[in-house]
Amino acid sequence: MVTPPVLYMPGNTGKLDVRFDADGVVTQCSGHPYLPIGTTFTYAYNGSEDRTLDAVDAFTVTQQLTADDDVVSTVADSNSAAILAGYDQVADVLRQTVIGTISEDLCLERIPGQGRSSICDVSDTTVHGSDISNIVAKAFMTITPTADIAIQNGGGVRVDVASGDYTIADAYSLLPFANTMATLEMTGQQIKNVLEDAFDYALSEGGSTGSYPYASGLRFDVDASQAKGSRFSNLEVNSRVAGDWGALDLAATYTVVTNNYIAAGQDGYTTFAEITGMPMSILLPSMRKASWTTSSSSVTLAKPSTSCPSVNTPPNPILARTAAITAVAAAPGSEPEPAGSAIHPNRGHWPLFVVSYPCVGG
Repeated sequence: MVTPPVLYMPGNTGKLDVRFDADGVVTQCSGHPYLPIGTTFTYAYNGSEDRTLDAVDAFTVTQQLTADDDVVSTVADSNSAAILAGYDQVADVLRQTVIGTISEDLCLERIPGQGRSSICDVSDTTVHGSDISNIVAKAFMTITPTADIAIQNGGGVRVDVASGDYTIADAYSLLPFANTMATLEMTGQQIKNVLEDAFDYALSEGGSTGSYPYASGLRFDVDASQAKGSRFSNLEVNSRVAGDWGALDLAATYTVVTNNYIAAGQDGYTTFAEITGMPMSILLPSMRKASWTTSSSSVTLAKPSTSCPSVNTPPNPILARTAAITAVAAAPGSEPEPAGSAIHPNRGHWPLFVVSYPCVGG
């Protein structure tokens, strides 16, 4: 029998009790997750002042929270805190390490033209959507030598990237989740299916607009007025963006790199999880490491290429680009209703997107 250890892993804390027989074979394994909380509680009193609960209120809050078996009230160990403080100082220096240069502002957007960016005017994203989200997808493909295509859900990219020096702290702000990357062997039909899955989830009541797909090595047209299964057309592939663009062969097999969250079928990416065998066939470095590995040799990042093949456009298309990320729609009444808008359940008014052009995948 081993002494039950307390395990500390990124995002998880708990107690694990493992027992072995004389041959070292596990005979019993049990445990329990724990969420440690402190003994003081601070809250935002107003826009400029934070306050701390007094002892009586703090006791009441602690009692309520620890009524759940998974929550435990703890006091920081002074020796451990002192050790960690030394690492914090080193980490603070590491966070400021410059790993690249941004030559121009890289806008964050979800649905092109939604106006999510905090540093770019909506006119900057109406035609081409999100700059940084396409670059993130390309970073995944670049660091994965076997990948033909990269697919990334829109909600996984969190901030604009302003021009200037790019630091490790910036990479963590851009990709804050502890995801790893995964590769999947997929037919062209399965790739089309997963795009349809993701977009349908973005449109569905109870779904998430963050599921809308961005890509590298893959580009396509989208018509949101069509039924699921017919929204994506003119799919083109350019393996590793190393050659020429050509039609996606629905019968051919491609290697797709993505993050392990949607590889497991989350955010509406159900086809990923339905692929025969383990959906995450290869685990690769963390997503944020991909973003700084791509720029670690003092690479200067700029907006993706905007050259596009000719497409037949319907009258007055409101949105103009895909393989980009979706946008969280404005709450009802938060802004004037745009012309040609549609009301989406739980999302208020958002632009009625009809077609977007295949100008991504660079």
